[in-house]
Amino acid sequence: MKNYFFLIFLILSSNIAYAEVIKLSCDLTLDERGKKRNYLEIITIEQTHNFTFITPSGNILSKVDSESIDPEVKITNLSSKNHWHISNESKFIDSEGQMGFFLVNFKIDRNTGALFYQHSYNSSNKYSQVVNADGFCKKVDSTKNKF
Repeated sequence: MKNYFFLIFLILSSNIAYAEVIKLSCDLTLDERGKKRNYLEIITIEQTHNFTFITPSGNILSKVDSESIDPEVKITNLSSKNHWHISNESKFIDSEGQMGFFLVNFKIDRNTGALFYQHSYNSSNKYSQVVNADGFCKKVDSTKNKF
């Protein structure tokens, strides 16, 4: 009987812990304050049953996720089977004690590999910064069928 319960536990826990991980290599054009340059980024997409995490490996693009425990983060998840599209907006207090907003938007077409990214920083003292990136991604591990 103990073996039976142990087997059920293993089956249930393996389904809960299962996450699909897809690594993408993306050739991007990065636009920071009107200065454009080419940029290569490795992006990891991790999907569990209800959650999606998009995590760049570098330090220029910011990560997004479809769930947050932080009440200050507003999440918009417009993803479908054909694309990942997640936006995260967070509030913060800047170094001068002013309220600011940081918005990150990722959209990746799962059919073509086209990527659009934008993050913007706006503080109440009128400082703002916008970074845009676009380009195309391909799977790092081509043995996996799903993009």
